[in-house]
Amino acid sequence: QATARVVTESGKQTAMALDDKADQEAYFSSLPQTNLTAQELALRQAILDLAEARSPKPFPLLEWIDRRIGGEIEVRRSPAGQATQASILLRTTAPAPSGTGAADSRASPEAFFSLLDPSGFSQKEQALRESVFEFLARWKSRDLATIVDMEGDANVKRAMGALLPKEVTLKDWVEQRIGAEVEFRPGVGGKDVVHLTQHGMPFVTAKYQEIAASSSGPGPTKPATAVPAQHAARDSFFKGLPTDELLPGELALRDKVLNFISDWPRIGASLGKPVGAVPILPDMGQDAEVQRCRAAFLPPSVSLKDWIDRRIGGEIELQKDEKGNFKVWQRGKPPPKVLKAIPASMPATPKSKGGIVPPVAGATGGKGLAAAGVNNGQAAEKKTTGSKVTESFEDFINKLP
Repeated sequence: QATARVVTESGKQTAMALDDKADQEAYFSSLPQTNLTAQELALRQAILDLAEARSPKPFPLLEWIDRRIGGEIEVRRSPAGQATQASILLRTTAPAPSGTGAADSRASPEAFFSLLDPSGFSQKEQALRESVFEFLARWKSRDLATIVDMEGDANVKRAMGALLPKEVTLKDWVEQRIGAEVEFRPGVGGKDVVHLTQHGMPFVTAKYQEIAASSSGPGPTKPATAVPAQHAARDSFFKGLPTDELLPGELALRDKVLNFISDWPRIGASLGKPVGAVPILPDMGQDAEVQRCRAAFLPPSVSLKDWIDRRIGGEIELQKDEKGNFKVWQRGKPPPKVLKAIPASMPATPKSKGGIVPPVAGATGGKGLAAAGVNNGQAAEKKTTGSKVTESFEDFINKLP
């Protein structure tokens, strides 16, 4: 009977070995023939790092699994008398108590953060940081984003999965690693609301401009029969915007509008406008930078004029001229003018890039949201002192090649 039991057990082990072999072959057949999968690449890099850390001594991989994470991973070795093989598989039972040779590999948040570089971000951390900024740059709801909204974003979720263990939340990481740029405040219903700090705003605005630069231009003009629907879509769009601040996409568009007004003496001259010409809305609408930011944020149902009137009318003036075009300039300042025509043979100087301006409280006496004043580039007129003429800075610049 003992002999029969041995034979029976031996037969079971042989059958299991054959099943395991068939399963292994099926697994390897399912893998790509010419490249490694993302999981294989990650495993390869981890093994290379461990082997390099132990070099020239061998790294005891199976022993390490047994002793360090044996509570989660089981090492299944081949029976005695057979060629040495081993496989690993997840345990279905709870991890064994500490001190049994099967340690619980779950790390505390403190241990996780202690391993991070205090002076910089790893590649995976940078990817998560960028995904957070991109999420905020794409946010268009009138309601402020919450931590739940951020965690539900596909890019953020993917970056979290690549970096954070289960014991570390996104909020933990944000507060520990980029708390100077993004912070959370209590919101309605106890949900944490996401707020950008002054340090974080330039990064989100830059991300928005990056998105805008890769977007396509505005769509084709809608037929007349679509006008009522356009009006409804326009009103719905404005109702969805926050009433007390500009979104990152609006900040980027506002920045380009102010840059256009500030640079009008040069732009107007390069467009062949006569001396004394002031900017009009069609000229602004054709500016490449304004077009790019407009296409990235405004839907086709919303015109640039509508947005200026309703969102930054407190600092931008629109006034219809005798031809029906709207002149555009900065409130409280005289309209900028073309000071000197540029000859056809003289190329225009490159347009300078404007900085990022954060939103501020609305100004009194104007429409829409107002922001801090920005120099609009209005040229100083020539002043006469006796028989001498004082040359303005803009005249001096225009004389340069």
